[in-house]
Amino acid sequence: MPLARPGNCLRKQYLSGQTGGPAAGFEYLGTDSWMNEFRCPDRMKLPDPWLFNYMHNWVMPMYILNLALAT
Repeated sequence: MPLARPGNCLRKQYLSGQTGGPAAGFEYLGTDSWMNEFRCPDRMKLPDPWLFNYMHNWVMPMYILNLALAT
């Protein structure tokens, strides 16, 4: 069932690059986007597969949460 979009909001889709490179219709947020993120130096200490866990269990949720709270 499609959901109605409130107000003038725009739907955005994000791509981490874990399943390939940039794709049409997605905002690409590859690993280079997160060099200044505070947990970046510790990313290799996460459980394997550490890159997937860093991108999908930490960076993306925190980034999306930040966007949601900021708008």
